[in-house]
Parts: sequence; C-alpha cells; structure tokens
Amino acid sequence: MEDIELSNVFDIDKILFKDGKIVINNKKIQFYTPILRVPFGLEDYYDKKIIKLEFNNLDNKISQHREFYNLLTLLEEKVKYNLKLGDNSFKSNFIKRENYNPMLVVKVFSKNDRLDCEYTPKEENYLETLYEMSKGVNVKCLLEIGNTWKMQNSKTNNMQGGYILSVKKINVI
Repeated sequence: MEDIELSNVFDIDKILFKDGKIVINNKKIQFYTPILRVPFGLEDYYDKKIIKLEFNNLDNKISQHREFYNLLTLLEEKVKYNLKLGDNSFKSNFIKRENYNPMLVVKVFSKNDRLDCEYTPKEENYLETLYEMSKGVNVKCLLEIGNTWKMQNSKTNNMQGGYILSVKKINVI
C-alpha cells in the first residue's frame, strides 16, 4: 500500500455539520490513515469493539504521523466548537498520557451485533481473523467520521459530547 498524501485526506475547511452528521459535499467522510501501530489488538469497551492506533515520531515536524495527528486535532476542535463544548465536556478520541505516545481510539464498524469491518492480515497469516489480530501489529486503516453526539451527564448535569470515528477496513502491514 502506498503512502497517503495528507493534503488529499480531507479539507478541514469544507466540513459541514448537518443534523448531527459531519459531511463534505453531503457525503460521509472516509480516509486512510498512515501506517500506525495497534499496541493491544481488538478490545472491548462498553459492549463495543475498539482498536487503539498509536502515533509515534510526533517530534519530527515532517512525519506523516505528526501531520495526521494535527489534522485530527483540528477536526476535534471544529467539532467541539460546533457542539459549543469546552475541553472538560468534550470526549476526545485521543488518549494522551505523559511519557507515552498518543493513541487514537476508533470503533470497529458493526451491524446486527456482528463486526462489519474488512480485515486483511499479512499474507503468511491468511486465515487470521480480526478477532485474532496480534498485539503490536502495524496497520493502515480506512476510517469513517460518524455522527456527533451531545447529552447531559445525569450525575453532574453538565453537557458532554463528541463524535464517532469508526474503522471500515484494516490492512495489516
């Protein structure tokens, strides 16, 4: 798979918010990631399946990881502004911890309680399924920006919100 040209991923200035959807030209936004590491494999999170994609080399000003990270950070700022939420009320798709590389949490697409994500393992592991994906593999994924959400926290009475980022295809590199 070839490297992606990040300027062709999507134009942040063309993003529109319509009825809880994030669109460009009235279409859902899909784009490929650069090659990222999956440190933990497929995980359960509140009855949903997720994977975490690890960024590294963010200190390098010309790395694809840095450019991609910055693009998604701009997207989150735009969603936060659109939902009229502050930093403490916005549910980021990033996990940032001191002394660790940031990770992007993406939901694995599913329909009728079945995973609906195309998975291509390395050629030597051609029988491997998504459920058997190894920890620490490098992948290139097709992601889709889903709907925004906003709700009132029943414990604090504060508004919270965010957006859904799903993975449609995973190619193990």
